[in-house]
Amino acid sequence: MEIAPGIHWIEGTKANCYLLTDRELTLIDAGMSRNPKKILAYLSKLKYQPSDLKTVIITHAHPDHTGGLAQLTRLTGAKVAIHSADADYLSGTRKFPYPKGGIGILFRILSFFMKAKPVRPDIILNENDTISGLTVIHTRAHAWKHCTV
Repeated sequence: MEIAPGIHWIEGTKANCYLLTDRELTLIDAGMSRNPKKILAYLSKLKYQPSDLKTVIITHAHPDHTGGLAQLTRLTGAKVAIHSADADYLSGTRKFPYPKGGIGILFRILSFFMKAKPVRPDIILNENDTISGLTVIHTRAHAWKHCTV
């Protein structure tokens, strides 16, 4: 659904995925492992080919934002961009730290069911970089290495 001119929210992706169509075709976050089909169907609905998607910007490397990334980039050839603080988690060269206590146990259990294949980023972002006409702001949201564009 188009929520503002050139900004589309792709419904049904569990984690929010946004498609920017008013510039080089860019997706923000790839969602869960089942999402590439939904994203490609939405592209088709807008009369785009998979290869028209040029960039996927990842806000942070949690699996609900990256679970479908490996498959999506394989199908589209899109480049992957992520903040430098999260690049090692996305590529799988570092493991996410778990919180201590009961919540850490819960996260470990959930991580068994929510896995994302490692993806090597093509573009490393830092504070104040621009990508697809957007400016990178390193924020501390629910992922301490979160970046907002």
